Amino acid sequence: MCPQWLFKPAGQMVLPFIEKVRHRAAAVLGQRKAVRRKPSREPLVFIDNIGPIRFIRRKRSRHIKISVEPFKGVRVTVPYGVAFKDAAAFVEEKRTWIKKQAMWVAEREREYAEQLRTAVPFDHTLAQAELTSRVYELSARFDLPFAKVAIRKQRTRWGSCSHKNNINLNMQLARLPAELRDYVILHELVHTRVKNHSALFWSTLNTLVGDAKALDRQLRKYHTWVL
Repeated sequence: MCPQWLFKPAGQMVLPFIEKVRHRAAAVLGQRKAVRRKPSREPLVFIDNIGPIRFIRRKRSRHIKISVEPFKGVRVTVPYGVAFKDAAAFVEEKRTWIKKQAMWVAEREREYAEQLRTAVPFDHTLAQAELTSRVYELSARFDLPFAKVAIRKQRTRWGSCSHKNNINLNMQLARLPAELRDYVILHELVHTRVKNHSALFWSTLNTLVGDAKALDRQLRKYHTWVL
């Protein structure tokens, strides 16, 4: 015989059950939020004439590493087993280098901000079609076959080529000058033949675009997620 509550109207039994689930979910979410609000164990240190520096623990790190990146500031990766005070001492030794890099980063941030200010909205569907068409065109012209091509919104890469020769491109390529757009596409197409950045890779790319390293330096003036 079935339990009597199964025959009661939904409003009497199902809704109270849903409310219990909601309360349970709210309690779990509350615990998760509480975890997120825990103070960071990665110290933020202010150093004169440099500014804030974030010290970050990494299990795989074997050496102290300093990085200075646009919109991220100065970060120091510290291996486990190395005291933060020792990492801070290392930073002091590299003060001159950090200041030099910080100046370069500040200039890049100004350039990126200008790109953002002058960026004009564009048709994503049209951009996707044009980039896809250009990949096929360059592939046929230089006999660099590939498996598939995908155009996506990416924050960190202009493009990539998988081990299966699938080409992935950043939609923001449509905003770049044509020479740089083609450089990125050919860069990834050459990876269908050479899977690394060896001397062979660069020499092969040079036969297609001229001075590949010069184009690569020009590309660094643009940022994938600011455009």
